[in-house]
Order: sequence, then C-alpha cells, then structure tokens
Amino acid sequence: MKKVVNLITKKTMAIAPAYDLEHESIIYEVDRTFFSKKRPLEILDDACICRCSTYEGRIRAVRRKLGHYKKTPLMISPDEMLYAFPTKSPERYDCIWVFPRHVKDWREAGENALMVRFFNGLEITVNCSSYTFKRQKEKTADCLMHFSDPPFVHIKGFSAIKKETEKI
Repeated sequence: MKKVVNLITKKTMAIAPAYDLEHESIIYEVDRTFFSKKRPLEILDDACICRCSTYEGRIRAVRRKLGHYKKTPLMISPDEMLYAFPTKSPERYDCIWVFPRHVKDWREAGENALMVRFFNGLEITVNCSSYTFKRQKEKTADCLMHFSDPPFVHIKGFSAIKKETEKI
C-alpha cells in the first residue's frame, strides 16, 4: 500500500509551480517555505485523502451543491475550515493555489498579475486579474459558509464564541 503524506495544514498559504528541474511545487506556509517533488494537484489530492476524501470528490461536491464549475474552489476539510482556490484552470501548469484565510490584501502588479500579501508579511506574485482573484475569494467564502460550521453558535438570543477544543 502506498503511503500518503499530507503536506497541507492550517498554516499553508499557497502552492505554486516550482519551475525547476528537481521540484514540481513550492509550498508557502506561515513560518516556512519548502519544495516538493509532487505536483500541486497531487499534493492537494493527498491532503483530501488524509481527510477521507479525494480531490475529485471534493470538487464534485462543490460543483453539485453550489454550481461553481469553472476554477472550482477546493474544500480540503470543512471541519478545519481549510479551503483553497486556483488562479487558473487547475490543469494548467502555471496554476497557483491560494488559501484565502491567510490573505491580507492584494494589488495589481502588471497585466494579469497581482502581488498578494499574507498576514505574515510574505508577498507573492500570482497570475490572474484583480477581478478573478476577488471572484475566487468570493466563491471560496460561499463554500465556507455552505460546508463549514460557523465559528460561533447562537443560544437563545445571544452568540457564544466556540473554542476549537470545546464542543457545544
């Protein structure tokens, strides 16, 4: 049996193509950046498999429930609120996957290019327009609202913040 290694965590900010001979991907995390010999889609599929699903299954669920058929956001784990979106068609080599929970802001950096700044201060260039980036964030937020429990619960007229370890 083939061992599946999960490289995606809540700290993952983006996955991009590596453009070198030894590696296929660059994985940007909150506290480190590292390379992988796996392609981004393989990394994402492994992340889904470690969470009892597949890339294809998660994409199919989002498409069926929400109708997002083009550049479909990936629901890696609704329990962990772990989602990512592609900047291009996922089949394209130059597709970059962005994990929007870490995005602070973005600005145009040329024709069909953006500089995305994450909360930790890291900036990367992504290959899409500002309109596409904003639309992808919106579609991903739609997934989050539909598939994940909100971080709070309503109890008879007031809201209580839910702690990660606490079950309400």
